[in-house]
Amino acid sequence: MSSYKNIHIGDRFSKCGVKYEISAINSNQIRYMSVSGGKIHHLPLDKYRTLIEEKSISLIKQCHIKEKLPSNITEEETKELSRKLHYVRTVIQFSNFWASKQHVLPLIIEVSKEIEDKSPPSFSTVARWIKIYVNSDRNPMSLAPNIRNRGNKGKLLDLRIEKIIKKHIQQSYLNKQRLSARAVYVLIHNDVHKMFGIEYIPSERTINRRIDEIDPHKLKKERHGNYEAIKTFKAAGQGTIATRILETIEADGNILDVLIVDDETGEVMGRPYGTCLIDKYSRCIISFVITMIPFSSATLLKALKIAISGNNEKHGGLFETMIVDNGSDYISSSVRNFCNHTGIRIEHGAPRDPNSKPHVERFFGTLNKQLVHSLPGTTFSNPIDKGDYKSEKYACLTLEDLNRFIEQWLETIYHKTIHRGHGRAPEMLWRDSIKDYPITTYPIEDLDTIAREVYQRRINKGRVTVHNLQWFSHALATLEQDYKNKGIPAQVDVYVDSIDLGKVYIRDPRESSVFIQADSVFPDYADGLSLYEHKIIKEKLKEKGKEDQASYGEQYLEVTRWKLYEDIGSHRKEYSRKQIARIKDTNKKLKEAKLLKTKIEQLKTINNLNKISEPDQNSHIQSKLTVNSNKNGSDDTDSFTFERF
Repeated sequence: MSSYKNIHIGDRFSKCGVKYEISAINSNQIRYMSVSGGKIHHLPLDKYRTLIEEKSISLIKQCHIKEKLPSNITEEETKELSRKLHYVRTVIQFSNFWASKQHVLPLIIEVSKEIEDKSPPSFSTVARWIKIYVNSDRNPMSLAPNIRNRGNKGKLLDLRIEKIIKKHIQQSYLNKQRLSARAVYVLIHNDVHKMFGIEYIPSERTINRRIDEIDPHKLKKERHGNYEAIKTFKAAGQGTIATRILETIEADGNILDVLIVDDETGEVMGRPYGTCLIDKYSRCIISFVITMIPFSSATLLKALKIAISGNNEKHGGLFETMIVDNGSDYISSSVRNFCNHTGIRIEHGAPRDPNSKPHVERFFGTLNKQLVHSLPGTTFSNPIDKGDYKSEKYACLTLEDLNRFIEQWLETIYHKTIHRGHGRAPEMLWRDSIKDYPITTYPIEDLDTIAREVYQRRINKGRVTVHNLQWFSHALATLEQDYKNKGIPAQVDVYVDSIDLGKVYIRDPRESSVFIQADSVFPDYADGLSLYEHKIIKEKLKEKGKEDQASYGEQYLEVTRWKLYEDIGSHRKEYSRKQIARIKDTNKKLKEAKLLKTKIEQLKTINNLNKISEPDQNSHIQSKLTVNSNKNGSDDTDSFTFERF
């Protein structure tokens, strides 16, 4: 069985065809990750040894060098080696009796004076050195000391004190509050002093050593969070290399540093969102979409339609692989459905890891720096750059204006500028590569039918309903009747474009290649409306409904219900009147009880004030309680006045 000392940081092993590297070792486990980059893993040492014995993993490279070499000893160890060699070589050179104390001692004294050694070794120590040296065929490295492993490595404190130290480090140091080591030592100092006395208090250096023994990855994770730990202890890793155009595409979205105004009212709408698809080989932008809704599967699908249809004119076409974030929007069923239909393979980068798609991340920085920050109404990238610039005051660009400026910048500047990544202009590299790699495009009308969210719904009177919106088609009515004749529920797949809810497509289950168009029942509302906007409108209506109900009163709907029943049938008229009277009577009693409670509280207050004033002989207090009643005898206008004279 392999021992603990035979496992070292930097060792590499293979598991299921993937190469891994050990990045850290502590007392009971190893931390490792893929050589090419990826998730951080932990494995108990015993389990790691067992997997090696079972040959479930195979060692590729071990960093440990068993014999000592000049390159792997410290400067301090080098001085000690030189000291030993002086004694050993002198004795061997001038004495043939290495085991004779009488002959060796004078030589030891002479060497100690020569090298100014204040603590010369004993005869037995030198004899032992000579034996090691001769048995190693006079290899100087055999006498190299191992100063780093000297000393008692065990814990000498009482186990109960160790338990206190461990508890405070775990509870007070390894958390997001991030107390200092000094603060934790004070807590430990107080607890140990209370329980065992001042003579048993460990030193501050002891506590610091215990903290230094903690795995740095665990320390970073517990005090700063998992993301910071991954970012700190993970190298950039290997990057994928594209060998031709449209082999790999990077996709991402970002908010742009400029304010947009409404083209009709001129009011500021906010900052727009951009969704970009960039060809990894040539760095050409094959699609760029600007919307006022946050980047999502809907904006990505819109960008995909433009890219694959060739509507970008110069750059675009069907590609093989798309690298996207690991977010829920980019791995939605609609995106997967579109990619399955077009044969595109999706690869997901690590969460919040820009190294998985560095080119599109870099492009957004270039776009903001070279163009957006020079536009009126820019917000810049940070408050320092912005200074006193009033973004809202100078905002004047519409979404159409911004789109036109970006298209012009891409065509005249970005695609014609020498890219430092490959040393060529992206446009020229694309033009040269297109000769060897033909491009496939599809009609955008065909792509539009599949670049949508898919919902399963039943047909009802020739209509389908999604998100409280309805679409109709006479062909759906025929399909519904066909289902009814067969005794089967009329359930179909509805393809909804989240950017434009004006129309939907329904796949004909009788012939999968046929899509039936259904138009909105309320076209004035749904045409050009995004799902994002529709949800906001629904929320506002919901809030407005709550306000309306509160203004009508809690029993408004119940009273209205019985009044309706009263109008519907005369035979239920008397019963309805009784129900309405019951509700009104209940409301009246509640109101009277509330008013009575208020009066009682006021009377108690007056009595308390009278009691307080009795001991005061110098003050003349007259309490006057006046009850004024209206002519109708109603209690609603009763008032109480308390006067001090």
